[in-house]
Amino acid sequence: MPKVTLPQAAKLTDQATLDATLAVLEQYFDLSADGYLCQTRDLWQVLVSAAAQCTYIETVCNDLATAPTSETVWGYLNDQLTPNVIRRLRGATNITAQSQAWYLSPTTGKLEGDRRPCPPRLSQKRAQRLSVI
Repeated sequence: MPKVTLPQAAKLTDQATLDATLAVLEQYFDLSADGYLCQTRDLWQVLVSAAAQCTYIETVCNDLATAPTSETVWGYLNDQLTPNVIRRLRGATNITAQSQAWYLSPTTGKLEGDRRPCPPRLSQKRAQRLSVI
């Protein structure tokens, strides 16, 4: 997979964090909008804002002056994130999370991990099939 090249900043800012997050999401998730009032970046900004604030899409759309309407956002989401797509994303995400068992070390206070190629309860064949999705 191609890697995202992020601008190197001397200081981490809110904008740099948002830009980096949006770049990764746009690269790895096939979600797009190409309308008059809503572009792909607008869609992702609403979703990231809702997630970061632990709030609803409707709230973000009402609070941000330049955001598309919540009906527009939900229209794109409903069209592109069908139940089958959601199932595949959930499976791939679970496998990735389980195979990268990261934890905060109580002794060092640093993030450490147990990097196994796949979870013990999941066969290699099934892990490979799901990771291709």
